[in-house]
Amino acid sequence: MGEDSTMNTNAIHKQALQRQLIELESAIEELDTQEAWKVIGNIMIKKDPKALKQELTEKKAGVEQRLALIEKHASN
Repeated sequence: MGEDSTMNTNAIHKQALQRQLIELESAIEELDTQEAWKVIGNIMIKKDPKALKQELTEKKAGVEQRLALIEKHASN
């Protein structure tokens, strides 16, 4: 794989992570309700909003770390 192909793959991966980050931030903001639901496959399950918010916050931190790593590699 050439350098241009690797750069293109990184750009696509970065965009996907940025979209995921926006979705996670939006979901976290919406969890200030009394009731929350989580989609797993083709079903929705009721879940404690605080627990779901914690889960999404941890997932967001992981996405931010991967995004920072991609940006670090792009700057080298």
